[in-house]
Amino acid sequence: MTNTTMPGVSVTVIPDAPGPLRPASSSVLGIIGLVTKASSVPSAGGRAPLKSWTEVKNKLAELVPPSGGLLRPCLYGFFDNGGQAVHILPVLAKPDLQGLQTEFEAAIGKLRTYPDVTIVACPDLAMPDLKTDVQVEIDEGFRSGVYKKLVDECARRQNCFAILDVASDKGSPDKTVAGVVERVRKLKADALKENGSYAAMYYPWVRPAAESEGELVPPSCHVAGVYARVDRELGVHRAPANQRLKAKGMSPVLTPPDIELLNPAGVNCIRTFEGGVDKVWGCRTLDSNSNSPWLYINVRRLFCNAVDTIRLGLEPRVFEPNHPNLWAAIRRDLTVYLTDLWRAGALAGATPEQAFLVRCDESSMTPQDLADGRCVVHVGMAPTRPAEFIEVRISQSTSGTQVTIN
Repeated sequence: MTNTTMPGVSVTVIPDAPGPLRPASSSVLGIIGLVTKASSVPSAGGRAPLKSWTEVKNKLAELVPPSGGLLRPCLYGFFDNGGQAVHILPVLAKPDLQGLQTEFEAAIGKLRTYPDVTIVACPDLAMPDLKTDVQVEIDEGFRSGVYKKLVDECARRQNCFAILDVASDKGSPDKTVAGVVERVRKLKADALKENGSYAAMYYPWVRPAAESEGELVPPSCHVAGVYARVDRELGVHRAPANQRLKAKGMSPVLTPPDIELLNPAGVNCIRTFEGGVDKVWGCRTLDSNSNSPWLYINVRRLFCNAVDTIRLGLEPRVFEPNHPNLWAAIRRDLTVYLTDLWRAGALAGATPEQAFLVRCDESSMTPQDLADGRCVVHVGMAPTRPAEFIEVRISQSTSGTQVTIN
């Protein structure tokens, strides 16, 4: 306390201790899409995300998507469904596959310069041909190769999730559903075999409420908007499913038998309910292992968000003495953050001790770690999983009707 009774110099040291961990942003979209203006490519989007449909329209006026390109209608669907922030990572339209592949890979590489991007989508890839100066037909091999690089980048970052689209298919709805199942199973077994838990896929295509002249578009950006809305209103730990999706219909309209085929394959359906209400009706990742702990989107995205939150929250402690005082402060900060997650219903367990663990002491660090200046923290979380199936059993006996919910 400052001495104000005796003349002289008083010095008060106010510690600038880091505050509590604040949950990192989880719903900034990075959209990779075709454009025609090379001069605008290097600075497109800047480093601050676009935060309104008006800002997006102004940026697209500079980039000029090709005729038939999907940036405009898909970004409209993102904001219409609750999205609030987006970076555009442009792909310069080239008239050949080799040139396009180089451009797509360059755009994926640029994701590293946008650390705030936590959701990525690339709806143009779902077109049967890419709209450049000439129509360039693409096959599943090209599409799968780009998807693999995109999802692998999400896995490398550990804080990013990809929303993929089913490619446009021609034919009757029955053939379309069968073709979707076959393509997705092949994609999971090959390109996404290692990192499929960092991605999800949705079907069918939807018709935006505006900006599309009535044409169908892939649903990835509409769904990204739903993710953002659910994150904001309910939390990143909540499954972005059984949530309304704003659009003017879809094609094909899925039947219960269609959904019974698509859901086990890892395709999340968009379903029309009574009154014409469209809802996202699935919450599975594209993990190839049906018994994986990462089978559900909200589980993977909760851990993605935790990685970001812990990394950003502990950065102010870098260069502090690697001492028990630091270890105790880290344990305290992480315990407060994880307890808040548990109270919000993100973590399972009757007590915090059952829901998570935090170790930051001599048991988590070797003498070599200490000598090398490494402070090692072990964190474990028990996430809650969505009630994907609610089973109701009704039986009747002489004592009356009994209802059991499992």
